[in-house]
Amino acid sequence: MAMLITHITIPALNAEMAPIADGALLISSGRIARIGTTTELAAQFPNEPRLDGQQKLLMPGFINAHTRMSRILARGYRLPALDRVAAGGETLEFWRRYASALDYKAIRYSALLSAVEALRYGTTCVFDLLSAPGAVRYALDAVAEAVLQVGLRANIAYAVSDHEGSASGRVAVDENIRFAERARGEALLSASMGLDTCHFISDTALSYAVGAAAIARIGFHGIVGESLYAGRDCALSYGVSPTARLRRWGVLSKRTLLADAVYLSQQDRDLLRQSGAWLAHVPHANIITGVGLARILEYAAEGQAICLGTDGVAYDMLGEAQAALYAQMQATLPDREATLAFFAKVLTKTNAMMASTLTGERIGSLEVGALADLILIDMFGSWPDNVPELYRQLLLGNNGMRVDTVIVGGKVLYRQGKYQTVDVEQIVAHAREVTTILWQRLS
Repeated sequence: MAMLITHITIPALNAEMAPIADGALLISSGRIARIGTTTELAAQFPNEPRLDGQQKLLMPGFINAHTRMSRILARGYRLPALDRVAAGGETLEFWRRYASALDYKAIRYSALLSAVEALRYGTTCVFDLLSAPGAVRYALDAVAEAVLQVGLRANIAYAVSDHEGSASGRVAVDENIRFAERARGEALLSASMGLDTCHFISDTALSYAVGAAAIARIGFHGIVGESLYAGRDCALSYGVSPTARLRRWGVLSKRTLLADAVYLSQQDRDLLRQSGAWLAHVPHANIITGVGLARILEYAAEGQAICLGTDGVAYDMLGEAQAALYAQMQATLPDREATLAFFAKVLTKTNAMMASTLTGERIGSLEVGALADLILIDMFGSWPDNVPELYRQLLLGNNGMRVDTVIVGGKVLYRQGKYQTVDVEQIVAHAREVTTILWQRLS
């Protein structure tokens, strides 16, 4: 299946190329096949189906490096009290109760709502970590069915934990492995071995998870440094910090994605950097829960690879990058220009590099051979003609940016404010019913 997108503005990707004012892009078999001018490609491929870009700006779709799609149904529920220790306090207890209340239907509709919201903001790929101890078996299929229905690309993992009993860790590992086998047959799906907070995973479960992930040839998606309590409890139970324990068991590598990273010692930071693991910064979630602000600029200065995710908050990646930028400027008073350039790079380059590494695909770039996960945007007023300057401008106020079209794997999913694959009103109506039942369980 092919499609030729014509009359688009293609910004310069780097210093070696020039922008294309009236550009065109050919998609074939879900990948970018050619990039050129409208005149050139229209002449070469006169019979291919066409999409008129109406001079919209073409960009790679955004990538969300860490999501908790199951948590979208908690929006509007009363917030737990702020707790800087977090684990062991009201925040952790609330999310444990919430996860235990989830069933297959709640998981599916939370993923549906998350996926349609992601498209609206131009997000084309998400890395999701699920916890649902009351519905572990086939829980990842509930997420998969939802994202496939919408057409979103997703890497999905279940968070392995022994918190619900000694057998629960093995069941969770088996669910990840079962799903990883299924994901190999789906172009839009990939899998990771999910890990819960380190002190909730026994040595037995962690050993099993590491061995199973190696056999299945998948990486890891977990959390680290999310609270003072988590680090202290791990040290008391296992004699080392969570980071050192993950290293001891062979979890840390360039195919490992870890979220939060608010509380890390210098030794932890060194171990993570040396392993090549990726850290996902989630500023909105950290601010809302009151756990503190990760020292992201310090980590990056040491050579740590930093990504950006939203956890269980909104799927607006541009808004998340702005939150990260403004929080760091307020808290640390850094070099403003350097900080702006850094978060622009995280949003456009580092997230794409991480996604490509963990999935083994070329994601998040405007290059021939890359997956055709693309967005067309409207921007009111003028904009720079190269990518670095464009993202700097977007981060300083977004310049009235509006997502017009979203394409994933060469398929148009969202066009001029309308969803092409799902009935959003019906999804929302059913999700409200599911949310009401879920909230009753929490009361």
